[in-house]
Amino acid sequence: MDRRKGKFILLAFLGSAALFVTLLYSVRSSIKSPDDYNVVLITINVLRADHVSAYGYDRKTTPALDDLAQESYLFKNAFTQVGYTFPSMMSILTSIYPASHRVYFAFKDKLPQSIKTLPELFKLLDYTTAWFAPLEEPHLALDAGYGRGFDSVHNVDIELNGAEFIPQWIEEQSDQRFFLAMNFRHTHGPYFPKDMYRSVFKSGKKGKLIENMRELESKVFDIMTAEVEVEGSITSQMFTRETVRNNKEYFSGAYTPRKFAKLEELILPDQHHKIGHLMMKIYDESVNKYSKENMEYFISLYDACILGTDQEIIRPVIKALKESGLYDKTMIIVTGDHGESLGEHGIIGHGAAYYDEFIHVPLVIKMPYQKEGKELDEIVESIDIFPTILEVVGMKEPFNIHGKSLVPVMSGDQGTYKKKLYAFGQNNDAAYLRSEDWKLVMFLKDIEDTAGDLDALYNLKDDPDELESVKSENFEKYQELRALLKAHVGALPDYTEVAHQFAPNIDKETQERIKRTGYW
Repeated sequence: MDRRKGKFILLAFLGSAALFVTLLYSVRSSIKSPDDYNVVLITINVLRADHVSAYGYDRKTTPALDDLAQESYLFKNAFTQVGYTFPSMMSILTSIYPASHRVYFAFKDKLPQSIKTLPELFKLLDYTTAWFAPLEEPHLALDAGYGRGFDSVHNVDIELNGAEFIPQWIEEQSDQRFFLAMNFRHTHGPYFPKDMYRSVFKSGKKGKLIENMRELESKVFDIMTAEVEVEGSITSQMFTRETVRNNKEYFSGAYTPRKFAKLEELILPDQHHKIGHLMMKIYDESVNKYSKENMEYFISLYDACILGTDQEIIRPVIKALKESGLYDKTMIIVTGDHGESLGEHGIIGHGAAYYDEFIHVPLVIKMPYQKEGKELDEIVESIDIFPTILEVVGMKEPFNIHGKSLVPVMSGDQGTYKKKLYAFGQNNDAAYLRSEDWKLVMFLKDIEDTAGDLDALYNLKDDPDELESVKSENFEKYQELRALLKAHVGALPDYTEVAHQFAPNIDKETQERIKRTGYW
């Protein structure tokens, strides 16, 4: 979405000075004159870069994105600020580091009013704005700030029900400028791909892995009905005794989808988050991370979910834009809000850790009227998406943002642009710094000390899998990077206006789990 005259034309660089000047002029002229550009921002949950075929993955997980990348900029070294959605997605929509917006904990934190979101700024330009996402997901809670600035919000659940309305929405905007933002969780565990994609990458052995919602519901039902009257159990906290007494037919016998749906209905409204915790706990326990064959099967389902998202979201969105005559004048951004661990470091899932599988995400940007693609090696951050969009649509960026526009990187006209040497991120108890060759993870409890016992330094050149910290062997490098990271953390302002408290229904145990992992 760019409000500027002229068309953006990307010419292949052939070494000719004349062609380079033409390229430079074309990129810059297209983003300096206001026009009626649209912007489409597609964020995909738990999408790690090394499982995207456009990034060289050997499985064809993203054919639609691969096609888009052929006429887009593909950033090979893009890093998100945190390894879970609540703070990371907020940083994408605000270009503010998590330590400043402080939206860390679901059921508690809210974005300060002094920070403006991307859709709020688009409203200043009279754009039509819409948000398609799982609206009941606590990590995308509308009242936490995710609803701000959108004319309309639309639910798309984990199985992508509701996504069929996106092309229709696009077609209805043919006569007005729009900002369309999306977040999809089909790639989030439990990995239940649609039937047509389930076996595309099938390998390994299923073992005891739960592979569909009905199977998971059945196991959760058995636990709920067995433990509902066990004092102190999770299930006993979800229902009143009166509810159990008056609905015995639903708390006994074998599982049926109808019974399970009724139990979900009967859960106390302020305890509904606990069924999500129970379902993920049971699902995770079904994965045998010590079995190579079971992990192969598990990963094949994750990849199938990526393929499903690519085919059910990216392909129809591109098709709708083209059929509506909007494709050329639309800026399209596709990225992951964070990554996912698939057994690396003994971890299944994601959360408050900073290994590359958590924070290295794909970032593909198609500029308006772009026809040729290019891969870029520069280190960039998720917070850079916001100012890049603003430059393209001709809006001055807010004074308090932390990101930098990537337009100079894409155009080759770097001028006063200072190349990033590091990506940074932070949650409530640790911060990271990543360069091309090094990564430092620093725990904040030791920030005033000369060294932190739990701090980890990785030599990414020699140890790309981050298997062994080399802090002791490279103490001078550790001290150098620690000083940089400490200065970065210390320079970040705290924009919180009020001290938020957890919702009354979130018990102490759950609060501590959220603080520790980001999840309940």
